[in-house]
Amino acid sequence: MRKRRLTIICLALILSAPLLWGGCATPRPATAEMSRADAAIERARESGAVAHAPLDLRIAEEKLQRANAETRDGNIEKARALAVEAELDARVAEEKTRAEMASQNAKRMQESLTELRRQIEQR
Repeated sequence: MRKRRLTIICLALILSAPLLWGGCATPRPATAEMSRADAAIERARESGAVAHAPLDLRIAEEKLQRANAETRDGNIEKARALAVEAELDARVAEEKTRAEMASQNAKRMQESLTELRRQIEQR
């Protein structure tokens, strides 16, 4: 009876050890998320977002700054969430820039076609 009880206690300790270790683990740093956000912001800048989507770009930059501050304060999960948001905001800025540039190109093409038609009609 005593041996069986000891076996049950040992088995319970062995099975619960991973749960106890997991509870003591600190969250991993948000370095991957921060790197992706930083890269997305750089891509947005390079695409011309400073001129075409400045508000979205600024929001992304501010969220990345807040993520860095949260990391320094030890709020890893908050930092991770802010970094993901910053990446998404930077992507929005980049896509808005592309859309604006495409719209400008379409407008220029339309103006060129209109001018060509005018020239053809004059002949």
